[in-house]
Amino acid sequence: MKFCVLGPLRVVAGDCLVPITSAKQRALLAVLLLRANWTVSFANLIDEVWGERCPPSARNLVHTYIWRLRSILGEHESIEGASRIAFRVNGYCARVAEGELDAPDFRAARQ
Repeated sequence: MKFCVLGPLRVVAGDCLVPITSAKQRALLAVLLLRANWTVSFANLIDEVWGERCPPSARNLVHTYIWRLRSILGEHESIEGASRIAFRVNGYCARVAEGELDAPDFRAARQ
């Protein structure tokens, strides 16, 4: 699986583009991918996705969007037998293996 955060967010599994049509789901996934393999707190997720226009149900919406993202990623979701998007006590973590995210490849190419 390849996660492309440079330019428009894209997720590619094999030769297929994984469709993530919801803008909020794309925003949430982008925030998680930009901090890949680190836990992003609920407060940071909510602030990054909604900013000052945060709905009262934002925390519940985060859970719903994560559930939907896991469904969309489907069979391509697991890494080492665990979910790509892991729940943590204070937030979520996108689990990404080396070479799956384009941003570090870009940084390495520039050096």
